[in-house]
Amino acid sequence: MKKKGDKRIIKTIKARPKNIIKVMSKNYDPVETVSPGESIIVETAGPKIHIPTEYETNTADLPVHKTHLRALKRRLLITGPICIDGCEAGDIVKIEIADIQIMDDGLIWTGNWLGILKDDIPYGLKDEVSKILQDDTSSDLPHAIKEKIHYTEEAKKALHPFIGTIGVAPKGDDINCLTPTLHGGNMDVPFLTKGSKLYLVAQVKGGMLALGDVHAAMSEGETLGTGVEIGSMVTLKIDVIKKKPYFNNPLIETDEYFIIVDSYENPQVVKDRWKKIKGKKQETKEYNQIIESLLAGYESERLLDKLSIALIKLLNKKKGMSTYKAVTEFHLHGGIRTVQSVNPNCTCISLIPKKILTSTQIY
Repeated sequence: MKKKGDKRIIKTIKARPKNIIKVMSKNYDPVETVSPGESIIVETAGPKIHIPTEYETNTADLPVHKTHLRALKRRLLITGPICIDGCEAGDIVKIEIADIQIMDDGLIWTGNWLGILKDDIPYGLKDEVSKILQDDTSSDLPHAIKEKIHYTEEAKKALHPFIGTIGVAPKGDDINCLTPTLHGGNMDVPFLTKGSKLYLVAQVKGGMLALGDVHAAMSEGETLGTGVEIGSMVTLKIDVIKKKPYFNNPLIETDEYFIIVDSYENPQVVKDRWKKIKGKKQETKEYNQIIESLLAGYESERLLDKLSIALIKLLNKKKGMSTYKAVTEFHLHGGIRTVQSVNPNCTCISLIPKKILTSTQIY
């Protein structure tokens, strides 16, 4: 990929096994190094599903035609990490998504172990859509509902490719690529599409950026537990901003919005923890931790509210906007949404419309 009169060639990272990671970690060697302002093409792998050694569902006493779908562990195959030359911890990593080219077909699946409706669809969904879904026992995904998406002209209109997982290495312990936190990760925000910008705060030297889990389409909430998971070629322009960030949360910029991202422990995970100690004598500390986790969603929304109001006031500095006016504008024209509620941490976003701002120069 060469521009006329430009001798530079855009680097390409292939989704080969040596370039694939399953956790975000500061301990990996980089698969590539880029300079600030440089563009790079990253190939992301399509979905791979592996059978766990133990199933969560006992199927022995069920008739064959009504056997529960077996619980399969989903592992995200993420490409990276990419070292950004000159990037230090505390710097802002700016990622511009220049293009997302998806492969020919994708995969969507669900079962009674996956998604927020898993308790309601042990059989019904399979029966209802049996004409377009099939059990493919010839692959590494036996007994699981799966569908190959064929892109007819009508279906193409619904395509909205975006990056499901993108993040920098955490400064502390490794984080599973399925889990979103302040480092980014599996946020599943549909706004991370062609033309948008993502700002992440580097936690380690080099930033160590990684990405994958591209979706051809998905509605907010990811109710089934998956979108149309698909392989892709993503073109990014990566830069470093040597300024103090306004906050540590991921920030997305589109033509219409600034979007602040936050994640909190999934209530279903908390519920499972509660089941384990219910009726047993437990330390008060563990009980208090569960109560705190149950309140995490509320606290996350409060945080997003506060960060959004502060950002609105900052970008309306010339106008001298009051807190009351900022709150009113935000909740009339923007607001808070949940974009995924199936990962170990749920993700919610606040939308700040640029039309209510006097300045859109974020950094």
